[in-house]
Amino acid sequence: MLRGNKRIWVKSITMRIASTVASFLIGWVLTGNMLLGLTLGATEFVVKFILYYFHEVIWSKIDYGRNIKKPEEKVG
Repeated sequence: MLRGNKRIWVKSITMRIASTVASFLIGWVLTGNMLLGLTLGATEFVVKFILYYFHEVIWSKIDYGRNIKKPEEKVG
C-alpha cells in the first residue's frame, strides 16, 4: 500500500480526473460550446486539485474516525 504523501497524490489525481470530466461535460452541455467546457474543466482541475491535496494533508493529521491501538501495558 502507498504511504504518506504519495498516496495522497494518487488519490488526488484520480478524484480530479473524475471531477474534471464531469465539469467539462456540464459546461459543454449547458453552453453548447466545447471550448468553453474544456476551459471550465481545465480551470476547475487546477484549482480543486490543489484544494483537495491540502484537504487530504490536513485530514491525514487528524485522528478522528481512525482505529488507534494503544500500546499494551506490561503486567508485573
